[in-house]
Amino acid sequence: MHIKTITQLLILFSIIYLPKNIFAGAWTIGKSDIFTEMYYKYYWSDKNFDNNGKKEEIPFGGKYDEQRTEFKMEYGVLDNINLSFSIPYKWAKFENEFDTFKNKHIEDIFVGLKYRVLNEDDYQDKYYPTISILLREKFPSGYDENKSPSLGDGERETETRLLIGKKFNKSPDSPDNTDKLLHSIGAEIGYRIRAREFVDKIPYFAEMNLELPLKVPNKVFLRAILDGVKVTSSSTKDPTEKEVIKKKYEEYSK
Repeated sequence: MHIKTITQLLILFSIIYLPKNIFAGAWTIGKSDIFTEMYYKYYWSDKNFDNNGKKEEIPFGGKYDEQRTEFKMEYGVLDNINLSFSIPYKWAKFENEFDTFKNKHIEDIFVGLKYRVLNEDDYQDKYYPTISILLREKFPSGYDENKSPSLGDGERETETRLLIGKKFNKSPDSPDNTDKLLHSIGAEIGYRIRAREFVDKIPYFAEMNLELPLKVPNKVFLRAILDGVKVTSSSTKDPTEKEVIKKKYEEYSK
């Protein structure tokens, strides 16, 4: 198995306004509790990655734009087990010197189960993190081979992730509560098994949350996120993601 190319890398800065501490990530919510989150992302690119991971211009002055909003929800089955749902909606546009293609729809839906194996709040040692394992399944919903740009790939995917998080600001009820700017950090690494001609992926994620010292009723956080995916191949005969996309592009450009 070897790394073939980087297919996605996102660096995101956002300000969020919450009535409670940040959940999700490695942390779990209590039994019967519900946590919801909605965010918006924007991508723009006029370059692709080649088989060596180097950037190259999209042919014929090609440009790709994507707007994506995603609703996430977690439900506490138990204090250390959460059921999660992720429902994204995407607007996508690809244009070059000859044509313009647009597409929009609900994208692939993820359903997952998260199990917290270590809770930092259970230990006196301040260096203990929170550690969880996430198993989730992707259900394709927006893919249509007759529309471009494609929304997903029409395939089921199974993913497992290791999630690690560390809080630096304790809850207001905690006896060792502090008032630090750095609220929490988190990191994730996983493996996504894909079907048919598509090769597997290694998703990775990191976040840092700052609690802004504003005198408002609810908490205000500044969140910095690094979100990326590496594509792997167990055989040199397997087509890369780029080769699949290039084939579809050639068909649509005829």
